[in-house]
Amino acid sequence: LAARGAGMKVLVGCYELADCDGRALAELCPAFVEVPAESLLSVTAHQASDWIERLHARGTEVIAVGIESSQQLVRLLDAGIDYFSGRFFASEATDMSFDFGG
Repeated sequence: LAARGAGMKVLVGCYELADCDGRALAELCPAFVEVPAESLLSVTAHQASDWIERLHARGTEVIAVGIESSQQLVRLLDAGIDYFSGRFFASEATDMSFDFGG
């Protein structure tokens, strides 16, 4: 990929395990893959861990998104995810108002 040659990193977002055979990721060689937590949690812990290990062997890091409980976080950390996000960490109700005027 030209992007990698230019020093850019590729992120594949919203990747569903159920829809993959792995060929697309092998061709893209992304630096990061963003996977919905529910997709990782829909398979056995062993399957999730194996899938993540295969990505790590290619130099790809895994971002689990949409984590909503500590139980989900623990299971996904055990499976080997590298990064995570979700409402469990930042509520949608968080006040995001800023005073840019000083």
